[in-house]
Amino acid sequence: ADTGFLGDVLALDAQGRTVTDESFGSSVPGIFAAGDIRSGGAYLLSAAAEDGANAARSACRFLGR
Repeated sequence: ADTGFLGDVLALDAQGRTVTDESFGSSVPGIFAAGDIRSGGAYLLSAAAEDGANAARSACRFLGR
């Protein structure tokens, strides 16, 4: 994943992936990550799709919806 442009904004791990919490939230409130851009994330398409759905749910909770 090409995340170099995020280095000044989000916390990245040694592989350049976005560090997230259990709700897929990044080091910046309101920014969520899923799939192979996420540290410790799944690198298979089906698992990345599940990550995306979970991150979307977290984003909705964050927005109060």
